[in-house]
Amino acid sequence: MRIGERLRGLREAHGYSQEDLAQVLHVTRQSISRWENEKADPSLAMLANIAELYDLSLEELFQDKQQAVIHEIDRKVRWGQWSLRIGLGLLIIGVLVGGTLLYGRKNQVVLIDRFNPFLKTKIEYAIAPTPEDLKKVKKQAGKTNLDVDLWVTSDPFGSGEWIKMTLFEPADEENHYVIVRHKGAYVSGARVISKNDIPKPNQVNLGDAYVPYEPKAEGPRVTLFENNGPSFSK
Repeated sequence: MRIGERLRGLREAHGYSQEDLAQVLHVTRQSISRWENEKADPSLAMLANIAELYDLSLEELFQDKQQAVIHEIDRKVRWGQWSLRIGLGLLIIGVLVGGTLLYGRKNQVVLIDRFNPFLKTKIEYAIAPTPEDLKKVKKQAGKTNLDVDLWVTSDPFGSGEWIKMTLFEPADEENHYVIVRHKGAYVSGARVISKNDIPKPNQVNLGDAYVPYEPKAEGPRVTLFENNGPSFSK
């Protein structure tokens, strides 16, 4: 109960009209009305007079209001506790999701990269291995479906990443360039193109020959910041 309602209830319970109470307290009727409608607050001295008139202590006069304040504080404390729990829950979920996405990016987990909302689908270029190149990759000898590592890039400055792709046949000597549509490690499309279909800066970055991925020489397959590509001088 609010203080205005408390004052009105006490006045009516003791049979006072606003005019009668105003005369007893030596104030105007408008003052009584403003207090009860909570448009103004009586002074502490006036509250003491009102409490004395109704044979109450100040504590008893404010008893209902104190109870309301206690309930309000309790409500805010409970809401604060729930807010903290919800916040901690969201933080834990965020850490788990973020950790999963980072793990997927660092380790090139195709399924995670496919649904990573922070990765964009890119159109990039690569050099595919020719039959002669595959002879150097012993694990691919005699295979029809070829799992190969391709360096893909569309950055004029040469940054990109290594992607593992399945080629159903080796590229020929003339057309061994590939345009790749991918989202991280997830490849959604690829086709063979000629060198002239690739922008000039990317032609320079890719070089003319396929270079297999070698961890000791090339470092991580993908980094979270920048990867400057294979060493074409080998």
